[in-house]
Amino acid sequence: MQIRKCVETDIIPLGRFYDEEVKWLDDHYCNYPLWTYKGYPTQSTVEWTIGEATQFICTEGVEIVGSFMLNTDPLGAYDKVPFCNKLQQGEYMILHMLSVSHLHTGKGIAKAMTNFAVDYAKTHGYKAIRLDVVPTNLPARRLYEGLGFHYVGDYDLEKGVEKIPLFSMYELNF
Repeated sequence: MQIRKCVETDIIPLGRFYDEEVKWLDDHYCNYPLWTYKGYPTQSTVEWTIGEATQFICTEGVEIVGSFMLNTDPLGAYDKVPFCNKLQQGEYMILHMLSVSHLHTGKGIAKAMTNFAVDYAKTHGYKAIRLDVVPTNLPARRLYEGLGFHYVGDYDLEKGVEKIPLFSMYELNF
């Protein structure tokens, strides 16, 4: 398994990966993150995140088995959340869009990608990782809690997503 930052040649295959995963989640009634097929995440999302140098990919050989975005932009009103440490934006990283191929679940890929993100943030001098999860996304919540992330509560992040009025907030301080 290899985890690396994405490059331009990853745009089309990674866009296809997210499309296929969201479609599979919808078709199997387990769309825990409440993503929208051809809505979010999409190839245009991937293009933007790769352009920002914030998209990471996990591969086994040439096959994409997972992906995530790691940046310093909460993409929501994180300033409304009473995190344990009062950090300014830019002092912490945010983990977004973590996805594992449905063909490779149960192999520790999500854990490996999350640990990679934590190590990356530490190595680059950040003081914490924060993230938001759909409250009903129990697999993700179990993953993060099992890795030591602290649940802060459920908050309206003013993202304008009608079907997700509140997000469960997590942090891991270093």
